[in-house]
Amino acid sequence: MALLFNDDNSRSSFPMYFGRQTKFGDAASTPLKLIKLHIEQQVNATFPLIHQVATTMTFRNDHNRVLEGALEFTLPEKATICGFGELSLDVDGVIVDGVVVEKEKARITFEKEVRKGVDPGLVEMVQGNLFRTRVYPIQAGGTRIVRVIYQDQAKVENDHFLFNIPIYFTTTLDSLDISLICAHTSNHSQPQFLSNVKFQQPFINSHGKYCSELHLVNVKPLEGEQSITYMLKNLAPEQAIYSVEIDSDDRNQAYFALCYVPPFQQYNTMIDNNEKAMSICLLWDASLSRANVENRNHEINILKNILNIWQSNGININITVIVFRNILEEPNTFQLHDKNCWSKLSQFLTDLSYDGATNLFQLATISTIIPNITHYFLFSDCLSTIGNDDPTQLNQLTTKPLWIFNANAAHEPTNFSLINYLTNVSGGGYISRDKIFGQNSANYIVQWIDKPQARYISMDIISNANVHDIYPNHSIVLVPNAERFILVGKMSSTASAKIAINFSISNQIHRKELIINSADSTSENYGLLRRLYAKQMLTELTAFPEKNKKRILDIGMEYSIVNDFTSILVLETLQQHIEHNICPHSSRTTLYNDYMKYQQNKNQEESTKSQAKMTAVLNLWRTRCTWYDKTITDKDRSNAFKKKTSSRHDTEERSIRRQMQAYSNSARRSIPYETRRHAMDDSIEDESLEHMSFRYSLASSVERRLESRSARSRNYEEMSLDDEDMNEHNFDEYSRVSQSRSYNQVQHYRNDMSTTSDRNNTTTSTHTITLQNWDPKTPYMEKIKSSSNLQTAYQIYLNERQSYSKSPSFYFDIASYFFSQTSSLIPQSSLIDKFNQHHSISIFGIQLFSKKTDSNSNDSSSNANQSKILGLRILTNVLELESESPQLLRTVAYKLVELGLFNLAENIFRHTANLRSDEPQSYRDLALLLQESHIQNKNITEISD
Repeated sequence: MALLFNDDNSRSSFPMYFGRQTKFGDAASTPLKLIKLHIEQQVNATFPLIHQVATTMTFRNDHNRVLEGALEFTLPEKATICGFGELSLDVDGVIVDGVVVEKEKARITFEKEVRKGVDPGLVEMVQGNLFRTRVYPIQAGGTRIVRVIYQDQAKVENDHFLFNIPIYFTTTLDSLDISLICAHTSNHSQPQFLSNVKFQQPFINSHGKYCSELHLVNVKPLEGEQSITYMLKNLAPEQAIYSVEIDSDDRNQAYFALCYVPPFQQYNTMIDNNEKAMSICLLWDASLSRANVENRNHEINILKNILNIWQSNGININITVIVFRNILEEPNTFQLHDKNCWSKLSQFLTDLSYDGATNLFQLATISTIIPNITHYFLFSDCLSTIGNDDPTQLNQLTTKPLWIFNANAAHEPTNFSLINYLTNVSGGGYISRDKIFGQNSANYIVQWIDKPQARYISMDIISNANVHDIYPNHSIVLVPNAERFILVGKMSSTASAKIAINFSISNQIHRKELIINSADSTSENYGLLRRLYAKQMLTELTAFPEKNKKRILDIGMEYSIVNDFTSILVLETLQQHIEHNICPHSSRTTLYNDYMKYQQNKNQEESTKSQAKMTAVLNLWRTRCTWYDKTITDKDRSNAFKKKTSSRHDTEERSIRRQMQAYSNSARRSIPYETRRHAMDDSIEDESLEHMSFRYSLASSVERRLESRSARSRNYEEMSLDDEDMNEHNFDEYSRVSQSRSYNQVQHYRNDMSTTSDRNNTTTSTHTITLQNWDPKTPYMEKIKSSSNLQTAYQIYLNERQSYSKSPSFYFDIASYFFSQTSSLIPQSSLIDKFNQHHSISIFGIQLFSKKTDSNSNDSSSNANQSKILGLRILTNVLELESESPQLLRTVAYKLVELGLFNLAENIFRHTANLRSDEPQSYRDLALLLQESHIQNKNITEISD
């Protein structure tokens, strides 16, 4: 995104990135510079499964403008954001903690406060493991400090827990501070750094805690992975460890978590493959997000090693490769026993152009296109940027084991929720970068694939029936020798429990009985198990976020964690919290107490007002009851009749006089208006005399009615009926005369205007404005226009993309060129264009026409289709630049509508409406698209709610 300047408030906005590669906008603007990084990690050795990391980052604004910063970062697979804060200059220079708010409300509140010029902060989940935090303002030449706290799970390798803390950065740091604390450790479980860790300082035992502190200055970034990893010795492999933590909201209940590694080594049964044949379908993601050559080569190498092992075992392998980006490509078949098969396959994968958006859900039809597949190998990060996003569409793909390979680094985005769903349902597995890079990784992966999948089946409660809300609550696939199985739930805090967990390993049942002791009321409560419990619940829900939206939202609000529908918002003042009805974080004691006091007073005032209203209603009710209980005499009836009659006579008289005044005003207005119409001079006199005659007769009638008022008072009921009939008759007659006269005037006026229009028709038809097609006079467009054919032009585009890879306008310009080469894709006037055209005419009184580009009529149909495919591929790259950017989504959707690709445009517009439900533009775009694509009215009415 380019650096944007707003002269109205002297504010600029562009993303700054931590934990990802630096992005440059159209103006090649430099992101805000990270100058300081402070990392604090804590772990309790009694239950070392969970550790908490706090990352404090200091950014400096080297520009001469006040900036709004957007910081994107990624988290490990099992990490959960549980805290966010920013340094406040208004609160004694301390870091202010944020509070969990519904995602949509948090964003709207943040943007409202930014428009006021105040300093809110926001952290939200974007997609997969990608998060974004936004802060404002960042003063010119000033700094801004933000802190992100997350909770992660340790990895298990052999008999050790491994704690990995990412410290990825891309600029030279003024200072780097690292603090590691391992509490409640014994002498035989001292933490140790791995040998390949650069940033390390030996642990020192201090008061029962092992601490390591490191301070460095002028730290330059490293190539490759940047992280700190140390290990803590574990207990016996088959011995389970558990922890119990009292629920802070209900001390009679407690959260428990246990982890256990089943004895996989006892079950070494391999699949007996009598047929000695395999049919593998390679689903290869060739989108722009996978353009990293290093990651791609690692995936190709591991695939080669796996196939070589199977081939050496005498297995005949048939390989079908399907490349997908924004669209599917034709299948390519390779027989592994053929000579030079691997060289052809490797060359095919290497020569692919990694370009376009990712439409993962179009793979749903693969099983019908290519039957008799035994294994699916999917090479992707599973982040789909275009098309539908319902995982159930891929259920046909999960009928066979699905193995997902992803060599992305830890700091690169990945959709772990979708990966877990697909692998669990299909019985496959996820092969991450760590497994690809591991020692003897190919043999390990082959054994994993060939063995029957180990699964957790169920849990049985032997004693203490108060154990409940167990997760996982269904069967899941286990990863052998990689991590412990984790079970969480709730139980009574005062009683022990005995449970049994059942596994299926190599088609054999393994049962393990465990005893969980009661909670220790004297131990410190850090809330780690509580958040781990919430994380395990979300793991089963986030695969279908829209379906489980309410449940996911409730979990995020209750357990104060960031998920698909919750964010953390930082507000500064009491007035902000009161205005937006957001309770401050309890750590801000003074502000929290003031807010609660205000809410208490407000509730008391509302209660007082409500009580006053109830009292008033009760008094009215009592008054009515008293009236009904009153005895009515003949005198009361007589008085009431007199008042009613008098009131009715007065009302009638006022009504008659108002009618007279209205008729008089109408006559006075009609004559001057008619005299101004020169084309009606002949009819004015007759119509005016007719009108005046009618008005005179009507006035005489009314005067007679007024004079007989005293006589009618004696026979009121009868005369009243006659008067009403007469009044209606006179008024209807006058209306008919007036309507007839008005109709004649309008017809005369229309004839006059028609004659005038015919006289000026020749003149107005020539008053047009022709808009020339946009011609970006850029160096890359000059090179492409000089190309002789489409393939040469596309190769020039790929070469130039290295310099403009983060520029949206670059992709729009190139895509427009390819579309212009296709005669079948000449833009037609869409409904959105007609809508804008209508308003242009009504405002400026001119007609706009777009000049259509002439295409080469001699181009073959194949070249036209190829040009369309390439143009669409290049256009969808814009969706890969930034996740959940409404501006980029809309611009791509508008172009798709212009091209008549309504289905893709509809998906994007619906996604935009979900992201920006508070903006009318979102629904306007979707409604116009639905109308233009001839979708039934029921779909149009659904967005009107």
